[in-house]
Amino acid sequence: MRTKIIVILVLVAVVAGVAWLLSDRHSSRDGFDRTQNVLPSETKKVLDTGERFVLLSLDPTHLVFRDQSAPPPKETFHNYAVLGKTEIRDAVARTELLRALYKGIRDSDGLVAACFNPRHGISATLGDETVDLVICFECLSIQTHAKGGKSVLTTHSPVQSFNRALKRAGLPIAKEK
Repeated sequence: MRTKIIVILVLVAVVAGVAWLLSDRHSSRDGFDRTQNVLPSETKKVLDTGERFVLLSLDPTHLVFRDQSAPPPKETFHNYAVLGKTEIRDAVARTELLRALYKGIRDSDGLVAACFNPRHGISATLGDETVDLVICFECLSIQTHAKGGKSVLTTHSPVQSFNRALKRAGLPIAKEK
């Protein structure tokens, strides 16, 4: 009987611990306002109409946390090693990626995880303006590097379109842990 009580207490503790971890890892922000979770119009203009649009596959380990004995990356993108990149010249492919990205941002409910392990990036250029997005679909966050840029939240839904485009280009994709 005593063993049964101990097993039940351990199970209750495990279930409570898992529930706590999940609620802490994926907690939504208090007072999340979807109308504020938008890319600035200048940023969208560069993404939508820029003469250059590059999709990047990133190693999610920030340069600060990389193994010092490993060879340095050949190329970096906002402190993340570039695994590969492809210029998207096809208007339909670009539209598909941006449609998925904008839908993910629009559908966000403020849910965010406690990580930033970006595996995707976009760099777009229009004239002398460049917009860089560092995207973590795992934690549902996008860091925007542009004039007037800001971070926005997304859902996980765009990851399929992004991975499909990277696979079509024959590029590697870092695995989620």
